[in-house]
Amino acid sequence: MPVPGNDEKRSDFISRCIPIVIHEGTTKDPKQAAAICHSIWRKHHPGAKSEEIQKARESLESLKTELNDLSEVVKASDIQSLRFDKKKFNRSKAVSWAKSHKFKYNDVEEMPNEWRLRQFDPKKCLRSGGMKDLAPGVRGYICPV
Repeated sequence: MPVPGNDEKRSDFISRCIPIVIHEGTTKDPKQAAAICHSIWRKHHPGAKSEEIQKARESLESLKTELNDLSEVVKASDIQSLRFDKKKFNRSKAVSWAKSHKFKYNDVEEMPNEWRLRQFDPKKCLRSGGMKDLAPGVRGYICPV
């Protein structure tokens, strides 16, 4: 059976080991040979598994932090108003859509080409935002709050 070299990387050892294990007749299955080679590596590097686990945990914690940061950005932006294209929605249909999607629907303003349903006072926006298509004929004005 092959033995890992002192400075040999795990991936290099595994690549070198698999053909040797197969050639020696220990197994003909490359997957089984890989399992044997990984087992040999772990026996010669007993701390390697715990180091890998620690690195994976650190990576997971880093991803959790990034995800939490991202969710704070998403929470900090909100839909200030819904805009409904008058070619596709009358006032009643705009209110019905907003209601069925759990938006506020009491403050309806008629604009030249659209219905606007404010979700909160635009003065609460920290700065200008932008429009986002929510559905055909429905856009949301999103701003950071």
